[in-house]
Amino acid sequence: MALGRQLFPLDPQQRRRWVRRQEKQLNEALSSRGVKLGHGRQVGTVVFRNGMAVSEGWNEVLRSKDPTAHAEIVAIRNARRKLGRYDLTGCEIDSSC
Repeated sequence: MALGRQLFPLDPQQRRRWVRRQEKQLNEALSSRGVKLGHGRQVGTVVFRNGMAVSEGWNEVLRSKDPTAHAEIVAIRNARRKLGRYDLTGCEIDSSC
């Protein structure tokens, strides 16, 4: 799933199943990326808003030497930067762990 791609399944129940499957696949890919790059544990996170992936993150504790650089925090920081605001009301976060 590409970031920023709008999701349009036929009915709400089908849409929820499709989104969950896409979120799981994206999170698994992101968590593997962090391990392959030597950044940290195998965790990936995506922030969604209005059915669109706004940002992503993976564990960067080892790379950054920052104990707070967990995948969820990295994804939230990226979403804040991309949206240009600190209030992420209406956003949802999904993590691989």
